[in-house]
Amino acid sequence: MDIQQDEIKVTLSRPIQYHRKGNASAEADVVTLRAPTLRQRKHLAKVKSAVGSIILAQQTRAQKSGAPEKAEAPEPDEKRFGHDVVMMMALMADDPDTITMFEDGMLGVLVDGGCWLDLETKATMPMLESLSMDDSSRIFGAYLSAFILPSMLSAPTA
Repeated sequence: MDIQQDEIKVTLSRPIQYHRKGNASAEADVVTLRAPTLRQRKHLAKVKSAVGSIILAQQTRAQKSGAPEKAEAPEPDEKRFGHDVVMMMALMADDPDTITMFEDGMLGVLVDGGCWLDLETKATMPMLESLSMDDSSRIFGAYLSAFILPSMLSAPTA
């Protein structure tokens, strides 16, 4: 995961086959994720709602069990980081519909300008549906941790 100002590059374990302008066949082994804009607000609302539900459910479980709210996390492995974020969310979710809402919202964000295969080719739903589960989890997790969680978890400034 290579982080720049408003973009992240994620290397795929299985390349995506697609057609460039002019119908030339191409293969993408890296996708560029772009920071969200107001255009994606409806999809982002689904993602943020799902993430908020998962965080709240986890905090409620921790309070009921008397477990500390924060635990020391191991150093993330950059190749697995995005995948690990999504897997942790799935494990912490109380309701499978919450994960479905998260995934549907993420796909909407990515198709609506959040994911590019090259400078001219925006990802389409059929392209994203061809991703391996591991690649989709890594992309979702990378996008979430780079662009969505920082705004959700940052402390408000006075």
